[in-house]
Amino acid sequence: MKHETFYNAATKGQSDTAAPVREYLCAHRDALWSAADLLGGHEAAKRVGWLTDALAQQTPASRRADRLLDDLLGLLSLENVGDPDRPESGYFSMICPADPVVEEICLLTDGLSQAREEMRERQRRFGTLVAESKNRNGLGGSKLQPRSSK
Repeated sequence: MKHETFYNAATKGQSDTAAPVREYLCAHRDALWSAADLLGGHEAAKRVGWLTDALAQQTPASRRADRLLDDLLGLLSLENVGDPDRPESGYFSMICPADPVVEEICLLTDGLSQAREEMRERQRRFGTLVAESKNRNGLGGSKLQPRSSK
């Protein structure tokens, strides 16, 4: 019974690994949408909505949500502005470096990066706790013994 209690305590409230990113997106959705629109156009801005919707429906985050999050952070951190074949290059060239929106984009990027790191830490911690509890409960690994050859 003790192991079962550990499993429940280890997983209860921690299975929502995407909570830090979801909360950040909800608190800053309009600003993130505007920043994505400014840096990548309407298609990039729509992905903010897709990411928010994906995280609202799934816990933990799906691979698609992880990819959308990485793409959004890449956009906000100006990862592809130096590539003239990418649309971000053109959008970025229209922004005045002295515009106050630049500082806001930097703050959004830092906040979202921090939320992603918190999510990844929860994923690591939660994965470790689940694995430990399964092993303690005898659920991890195979109980089958290899047949002895005759």
